[in-house]
Amino acid sequence: MAVIIGGDIMALQKLDKPLKGYDISYCQPKVNWDKVKADFVIIKAGEGTFKDKYFESHYENAKKRGIPVGAYFYSHATTVDVARQEAARFAALLKGKQFEMPVFLDIEAKETIHFI
Repeated sequence: MAVIIGGDIMALQKLDKPLKGYDISYCQPKVNWDKVKADFVIIKAGEGTFKDKYFESHYENAKKRGIPVGAYFYSHATTVDVARQEAARFAALLKGKQFEMPVFLDIEAKETIHFI
């Protein structure tokens, strides 16, 4: 489940062809950005209590090459207080950045899905 927080999703629905994009995180520490052929990237900003250690460099490299960027934050929240803390952490990570694609709250963990 993903909750869209920002981005022009209506414009995306009007496209004539599918877009090719990548989910990029700490799991891809050595991206050869000069070879990336994508319409967009969605970059992991963080998860639970930590910031993805490659968020900043992935963001900067994609922007430098003109690749439209979105972001996501993987939630582990099981209480309202933790959900608020994670949302604040995510907002702080996004501050000062420009996104052409949506940003998402990624809710996959069994314990989090039952919470919502």
